[in-house]
Amino acid sequence: MRVGQAMTRKSVHEIDEVLDKVLYVSRGLGRHCRRLIGGDMMDMSSPRYQCFQLKGIKCAECGIEGKFFAKEKSDDKHYSWHFNLYALDAKGREVLMTKDHIIPYKRGGENHLANFQTMCKPCNEKKYLTMPNADVADRIRWECGMDLRDYVEYYKSKKSLRD
Repeated sequence: MRVGQAMTRKSVHEIDEVLDKVLYVSRGLGRHCRRLIGGDMMDMSSPRYQCFQLKGIKCAECGIEGKFFAKEKSDDKHYSWHFNLYALDAKGREVLMTKDHIIPYKRGGENHLANFQTMCKPCNEKKYLTMPNADVADRIRWECGMDLRDYVEYYKSKKSLRD
């Protein structure tokens, strides 16, 4: 979605209603990646949905937590319905939650689940093109016994995230 692009909202959904239907298959399998949700066949193999399901719905930076999914589409006729995760700030305003590359893609980071984290849009925009802080790298080293780039390579080599 391009910045400033108008969106149409069709419905609002509970977190579990969406995350319970996430699929871990190769994208591009057409109808095999779709699930019926709220009257529409939705592609549920999105890396964004996988990130939210496996990495959580809290911003890795500020901790704001996603509260609901909205079924939306761009007013541009080329886009289909998809789910966007939203949190609510202290004033009750909606804050879009995003899938962020821990090591930025433009800095050599992989477009893979192991290199994704959940971030709110304001934190993601502040982070733009910066490398992960020492806390993130230390956490990965402690949890996995490997540095961040090795961690990304390890998960890239896995054929399936679920058995």
